[in-house]
Amino acid sequence: MDNKTDKFNLICDTINSGIFVITDDLTVSFWNQWLEDCTNIKANNIEGKSILEFYPDLNIKSFQRKTKTTLRLQAPTFFNTSKEGYLLKIKLNNITQNVFKYMQQNITILPYNLDKKEVIVYIYDNTQLSSVNYQLKKAKESLEIKNQILKEQNLEFEQLLNSTMEGLGVSDNNHRYVNVNDIALNLLGYESKDELIGKHILDFVKKEYHKDIKEKILKEYTKPYEIELIKKNGDTFPALVSGKSININNIPHRISAIIDITELREKDKHIFEQAKLVSMGEMIGNIAHQWRQPLSVISTAATGMLMQKEYGILNDETFNKSCQDINEHAQYLSTTIDDFKNFIKGDREKSIFKLTESINEFLNLMESTIKEFNINIILNLQDDINIEGYPNELKQCIINIFNNAKDVLLDLKEEKIYIFITSYTKDNNIIIKIKDNGGGIPLDILPKIFEPYFTTKHQSDGTGLGLHMSYKLITNGMGGKLKAKNITYLYNDIQYTGAEFTISLPLH
Repeated sequence: MDNKTDKFNLICDTINSGIFVITDDLTVSFWNQWLEDCTNIKANNIEGKSILEFYPDLNIKSFQRKTKTTLRLQAPTFFNTSKEGYLLKIKLNNITQNVFKYMQQNITILPYNLDKKEVIVYIYDNTQLSSVNYQLKKAKESLEIKNQILKEQNLEFEQLLNSTMEGLGVSDNNHRYVNVNDIALNLLGYESKDELIGKHILDFVKKEYHKDIKEKILKEYTKPYEIELIKKNGDTFPALVSGKSININNIPHRISAIIDITELREKDKHIFEQAKLVSMGEMIGNIAHQWRQPLSVISTAATGMLMQKEYGILNDETFNKSCQDINEHAQYLSTTIDDFKNFIKGDREKSIFKLTESINEFLNLMESTIKEFNINIILNLQDDINIEGYPNELKQCIINIFNNAKDVLLDLKEEKIYIFITSYTKDNNIIIKIKDNGGGIPLDILPKIFEPYFTTKHQSDGTGLGLHMSYKLITNGMGGKLKAKNITYLYNDIQYTGAEFTISLPLH
């Protein structure tokens, strides 16, 4: 083999395509490295032999005609591959992307050695290109299938949205609505989704609730909470809402449920009015008790002076002392009636008030009851606590808890009746604890005590509204918590068991 042939072979073995040399009688004289790698046919096994021994399906007539044309014209010719896309059925043994069973070929036939009637057959591998086209086709088909599935899923999602009794809204990462159901449209007073989609969720919420909602979304808060929503016409309505983050087509969204609680608010208002009337009746009884003794003192002082005046024995000292007693007790009556008036007037303006003053006003209102039943009130109050909220509602809650404890203690006929009231601050909260020595709440009753109309008393003695009203006023009215549990404790080296109510209010 001459130097020229060696260079030719070396170059052909470095080319990443199939190259072989063949005579017009189809004898192979050269088989390059690429063909060895891809066919597993070694050059020394095929060279000097007819290619038909290895590829009997070769289109002989067409190939020989192309070969002779190349030799006669001494110019390249191109071979039209068969419908299957190959000249030789070269299996893709070592090609990683074996999407196709056989190599896809572009064939060029070149003149090589005219004396020996040899031609070069250059096989360009376009399998990879075909593979890409094939993959694109498959990807397109897959995309069409996915789009159809997505369309069906969206339809199912729409049906699911509209099958609920709540208003539902779906918002994106920017908190803008991407979908709402028909109930939400009706609740907010809109006619079409187009009016809502793209708008920020806070566009439909009263401004005073914006900060709270932002915090709840940030903290992934999922429990229901109350806010006020704005309709298209500007009207507002109370709503119970809850939200949850979900993935839709692998994209984060948040779905929010909305329930109009206007009717529930009206029902609660009716319940509170009933409870208020009950409390007012109890307060009037307390006022009557509290007024008896001062009125008796005033009456006695006045009639005493009249009698002494009539018999001429009224002196200046007695007169002054009697007038002083009348004035002191009249002032006490005035203070009592002011406390009662403030309690019943239903003033719901939020204000900052001192907790100790509010508890002292409660004690003034309940003074006659405390004295009549010899109730020992043990106070342990932190004096510097200020609350932003509704002072009358807090007093109402404490009165309801006090009355509940008093009734239990009187039924048990305890020798000594204790009610402890403690206040302090902890973890940015104001804590008010009220406990008694009444033996505790039966465990089967404890989970139900804040339910409306639940009572263990005889129908003539209780309505079951007091503790429910307290719970609503604390949780909804003042954004706090009210809990109850049984507790065992020591007082003056004696062990007692009773119920403990804990009011927790945010410290502003």
